[in-house]
Amino acid sequence: MAFIYCGISAVSFCALFFVPETPHWLVTFRDDPSGAAKSLKWTYPEQGIFETQYELFMESHQTSKDPNSKKQLQQTRFSSNSRINKLRNYMATYKDPIIYKPLIILFLLFIFQQLSGAYVIIFYAVDLFRKIGGEFQKSIDAFRALVLLGSFRFVMSIISTVLAKKIGRRTLLMTSGIGMSVTSLIAGLYMYLTIERGQLAKLHIKDQQEDNVALICVLGYVCFSAIGFLIIPWTLIGELLPVKVRGVLGGFLVAMAYVFMFGLVKVFPYLLQSLKVQVIFFGMSVLNFLAVCFIFFFIPETFGKTFAEIEKYFKTT
Repeated sequence: MAFIYCGISAVSFCALFFVPETPHWLVTFRDDPSGAAKSLKWTYPEQGIFETQYELFMESHQTSKDPNSKKQLQQTRFSSNSRINKLRNYMATYKDPIIYKPLIILFLLFIFQQLSGAYVIIFYAVDLFRKIGGEFQKSIDAFRALVLLGSFRFVMSIISTVLAKKIGRRTLLMTSGIGMSVTSLIAGLYMYLTIERGQLAKLHIKDQQEDNVALICVLGYVCFSAIGFLIIPWTLIGELLPVKVRGVLGGFLVAMAYVFMFGLVKVFPYLLQSLKVQVIFFGMSVLNFLAVCFIFFFIPETFGKTFAEIEKYFKTT
């Protein structure tokens, strides 16, 4: 297992050499506008979007270098009421719909992400595999199954990266949520019929240990989660939030997600002991279906959109 993780870490490290520096860093510290243009071109391969973003970026950079704007900023800092005015302006900023709307949407999306059970299943995969059983256990133990699960996640993450540039974030999220809802529903129904209702004979299965239907559903659940729910919400922080509040609100959302994840990870073993495993899968299926409905009605598509177009969406809806 350690060898697998070392290999994945090495691949990730090597991939960093192919990622360009940020445009802001290139212009600020190297005074390299051409390098900034190449960096933006890498991020926005479509010519029209690239030209718009490059113009906005250079205008913003020139404004920050303007001596008059710097002088005004210094005057504001040293005025007697600057702190009070700054606090008022800061609070007024969050009343803007282009800020509070994406904040609420991302907050709820991260709650759905955690309640979906994607991370919990990964953390407690060994316990779930042992509880589910199946023919799979005769050829490979639960810990090797966990390595297989991690390999699936790695491959599906690569596929998600490719698909995100072709079909968009919103479509991937909905596909991921639908797949997770269906696979968890099938797993729950199958375990209910075979274990709870004793329908093994009707399903032409002599022993619950001789089939892998539930186990395959769990692996499918993880695959579907890896193409959307485990990745896209983190990406949307940088696409939905305006630049002026992205640092503060992005940090808040990440912290909130990890705190919520910590709570669920600690609670899940007690749920596994007190509830039947099929009940847990039914609950996950319902929550993922609600997440898909939420994505359909409230989350806009950001693929191929400029920041100005995204802000206009939140102003008009």
